[in-house]
Amino acid sequence: MVARLPPPLSHLTPSAGDDVEQLQSNLAKLGFDCGKADGIFGPLTVRALMEFQHNSGLVTDGICGPKTLRLLERVSGQSGTGPGIVAVREGELLRDPASETRSHVVIGSFGQTQRIARAMTRRLRESHADVVIADSIDAHQHAMTANSFDARVYVGLTTSGAELVTVSYFETDRFVSELGRSLASSLVAALTAVFAPQQVSAVGARQPVLRETRMTAVVIDLGALDGGKSPEAIGELLGSTLAQWLETPANPHS
Repeated sequence: MVARLPPPLSHLTPSAGDDVEQLQSNLAKLGFDCGKADGIFGPLTVRALMEFQHNSGLVTDGICGPKTLRLLERVSGQSGTGPGIVAVREGELLRDPASETRSHVVIGSFGQTQRIARAMTRRLRESHADVVIADSIDAHQHAMTANSFDARVYVGLTTSGAELVTVSYFETDRFVSELGRSLASSLVAALTAVFAPQQVSAVGARQPVLRETRMTAVVIDLGALDGGKSPEAIGELLGSTLAQWLETPANPHS
């Protein structure tokens, strides 16, 4: 079945799914920037598809018809297995953090994490970051807040009651956010000062807020945060770690 993609400036709800993710991955391998391969057919993907059509001499209609689909699959199949333009750009930002302004941060507070979020905010503002706390119960609202604030980083905080503490970053079978994984690794290292090392891990995930945010994003699940651990101390630790990460070049290949 032929997938029809919405034209530019369409007000229709974008389509989503594995087919769109594959389309994004193929476009990125060819150097057409459609953002991260999140399976959501938004404006960046429309633009990238139309640029591919234009450069290939096809009708520039934003519709992934048989001719466009066959050519895209054939050409992308000949392009090797490189990481794609988005992964390359993230790698450059990791090596040269000065190339991207990182002053806007959104802290997403779910459940009983308000005190941690406030402590993080205080610490980040001391390092001259502009911080907004999103406290809606709806993850989609968090993503909208972060995107509209033009945030450089989104950090979600939640407590699931699980025994393990996890820091999730965006990853699919075809795409991984290197910046998200780098930040998650830094936060995991810091959290071992509060939790036992075997309790803390970084994991790739497809959580809605990670999929829908346009910036580097992680979600920290603090598990069953008991009364013996100070929320303020945890927030201070996370805020200091994030502030340091924003200021320090990191190379995922080192």
